[in-house]
Amino acid sequence: MVDDYNREALAIEIDLTLPSRRVVRVLNRIAETKQRKQYSADFKAKVAMAAMRGEQTMNELGSEFELHPNQIGIWKKQAQGAVKTAFNGRQSQKPDERLEERLYSQIGQMKVELDWLKKNLSCSDLQELPKTERCMPQRLIHLSSRTEHLPLSTARF
Repeated sequence: MVDDYNREALAIEIDLTLPSRRVVRVLNRIAETKQRKQYSADFKAKVAMAAMRGEQTMNELGSEFELHPNQIGIWKKQAQGAVKTAFNGRQSQKPDERLEERLYSQIGQMKVELDWLKKNLSCSDLQELPKTERCMPQRLIHLSSRTEHLPLSTARF
């Protein structure tokens, strides 16, 4: 049995007749053993760099690296796209990285506010707040947005 796409011999069965059940059994055996080739990033980069140099045609590179020319073209385009984004600086960050950076910034801001509140507020400053929010450290974060309503003297700042 020969693969028409890349002209590769997949199996050899010698007989005068090949019943359909036998053909199906052989094809199933081929499907179980035939795995897709996995190429390393180094190999892909090597092939893409050779294609970008333009010293050889895609067909020549395909013969040299035992790859289909279309696959080489795909890797070449991927490499060119990666080169273009490599010089974009901060724009090359993924959205997750930008979100993480923004969240760390917010955490830092909230930590500064919490430290300031712990340092500058005492129970006497909180007398005008509802009783449930007085002198409760776990509630200080919620108080940071209400600091403009507190009767704080400017002497403490």
